[in-house]
Amino acid sequence: MANLIPATINDRLRLKKVIQALSKFLKDSDRIVQLQTKYDFERYIDASFKRIFDKQGESVIRQLNAGTDIDTALNNALKLTEKESVSVILTVWRVMIAYAIDKFPKQFLESEQVEHEGIPESFRLDNPKAMQRLRAVAAKRITKINQVTKERIKEIIVEAKDKGYSSDKLSKSIQDEFAQMSIGKPQLHIQSRAHLIAITETAEAYGYANKFSADEIQDEINMPMEKFWQTQEDDRVSEGCQENQDAGWIDLNELFPSGHDREPRFPGCRCTVLYRVAGAE
Repeated sequence: MANLIPATINDRLRLKKVIQALSKFLKDSDRIVQLQTKYDFERYIDASFKRIFDKQGESVIRQLNAGTDIDTALNNALKLTEKESVSVILTVWRVMIAYAIDKFPKQFLESEQVEHEGIPESFRLDNPKAMQRLRAVAAKRITKINQVTKERIKEIIVEAKDKGYSSDKLSKSIQDEFAQMSIGKPQLHIQSRAHLIAITETAEAYGYANKFSADEIQDEINMPMEKFWQTQEDDRVSEGCQENQDAGWIDLNELFPSGHDREPRFPGCRCTVLYRVAGAE
């Protein structure tokens, strides 16, 4: 694709207008997605994983009562819900990315280049390579979630052995653990593990989608981009996130002081990374 080179005064004015429109879109899209889409998907993932954890717990207890060993029962339960789990994450990532990559090219319709050549294929979700990457990402996310589940159940088993739990008490402890994944309170602003997953996975999808769009703007349309780490600016902001915000606007390919290139910095992170065309105010 040819570069956008401002050869004439009209070209420079048109390019300036494109840059201003793009910068406004990127700022507006951050606010819109945060207030609407992110919240909706957090609720969707939260409800989905509460249901998934319930299924896993019921499956494990049913198998234990039938005499199945705990490792086999747990692996069977995770496998039983694997397809549903991947589908939930994949759905969120697809919609988040679709929102990001479908909106901003429309700001370029006044550009003769885009009108003539169309939107680059890499922006399209029907691109097979894009979908293959998304499926791999979703599967990887679920593998991490399942690994945490296994570790938590193994801790219960170790405790049961140390304290000499009966098989009935062990089953009850495992059942309570799966219930806790739906109704516990591991952090101040997080009600349960399902809620933690909802916040984290939505932030991952949102962060990836916006970074993906900014990368495509820079790589495909040859417009240098910058990014800014935005905290919630309250008394719960961590030191690492505050240091990232204090770094100000940095180059798109540069890492923030924490070593991250986008949000979230940790599970449950409430920060957002903003993007703009380099030099735009």
